[in-house]
Amino acid sequence: MDWLPILAGIAAVLLGIVIAVRYALPSFLVQPFVTAAADEKTVLSRLHLSPGMHVLDAGCGSGRLAIPIAKRVWPSGLVIALDNDKNILAELAASLKRRGVGNVKTYTSDIVTAPIKASYFDRVVMTALLGCLKSRDGAIRRALRVLKPGGILSVTEVAIGGKYASAAEVQRLALDAGFRKSFEYKGWLSYTANFEKPGVPHPKATPKPMPAPATDQYVKPQMGHVVTVSQLEAKPPQPPQEPEWDSWLEDPEALEHGDDAPRLEKPDGKK
Repeated sequence: MDWLPILAGIAAVLLGIVIAVRYALPSFLVQPFVTAAADEKTVLSRLHLSPGMHVLDAGCGSGRLAIPIAKRVWPSGLVIALDNDKNILAELAASLKRRGVGNVKTYTSDIVTAPIKASYFDRVVMTALLGCLKSRDGAIRRALRVLKPGGILSVTEVAIGGKYASAAEVQRLALDAGFRKSFEYKGWLSYTANFEKPGVPHPKATPKPMPAPATDQYVKPQMGHVVTVSQLEAKPPQPPQEPEWDSWLEDPEALEHGDDAPRLEKPDGKK
């Protein structure tokens, strides 16, 4: 039997599947592949989160990661979730209210144009985002600026749907911007690359890393016990003090004033 034509046929079929998955599928068919290739538990395990951290979820979408990240950094940590899609942010805001998650705030904007303070965040998360951006270099350089020394930019990309930034491109842009590479994981259709902002973090500015709790638990360090999800659903946790939510902005008045300033909108419609 001549195996060459058979092998060639198999290779052609596989290539066709890859091309169809990566370039031709509509968005509603692409999303399940993205979710499977960059699942919540896997991405979270690579962020090395701890209570008290400030996290920027750039391109947060429906909050698939923003909500579990908020649980990891609770009670004193906060998550700022940015996206340009007002409708999906409205869905996220409703989900936050329904789940009683009080340490996430959403804003209609993006990491390139939002007036974010320098050296404010411990983590900047970009999941299936860079491939969709025209200014990938601008997004990475802005991430470097807004991270604290020792902070981490975590980029996860999924090679599905045609909008994809390769690991080689992201690494080149990150190193050129001034990051240093700290971690990379490559799968068949996805990868995660972490880049660290050089510098020594201030001990009071950045929480000491600690093992992340199980996904169905919150750790309350000040009380020394574990609260399960069922308990939290009965009585949702809230930060002990209401954070200054606009403290991450260079100009808090940009929410209300200034035609030249990026227009950020809160879920309640206030500007």
